[in-house]
Amino acid sequence: MKKKDYEPRFVDAEQYQGQSHIENLSFKEILLRHLKRITELASKEMRGGFWETKSQILASSMVAENRYYVADTREEYSNAVDCLADLLLPYFDKKMVVEEKENDKKLESEYKKCFAADEEQETQK
Repeated sequence: MKKKDYEPRFVDAEQYQGQSHIENLSFKEILLRHLKRITELASKEMRGGFWETKSQILASSMVAENRYYVADTREEYSNAVDCLADLLLPYFDKKMVVEEKENDKKLESEYKKCFAADEEQETQK
């Protein structure tokens, strides 16, 4: 092999394609894949997140407990829809931009209400 094959070189960030050049993903394909993901999330039962503990026997007298968080599928769905809106935002018309802003305000106020109730419960403890 030639020495120049091993020399480090700088790649223009604007021209870098990574592994995506293999698939040649278009914006339409990205949106369709994301819509498929949203559809998969919506077709499953939604539940709140929770912590789960699993015990693992390491030796005859040793037990290890692993604690992990099981994701809130409602939050996953909500975030996926929000991400789709963010992807499409540059393509929205004026009416849709106004609707998106109103929707964001409603979501923020509901979010604050939920956390205000949680904070009250925490202070009462």
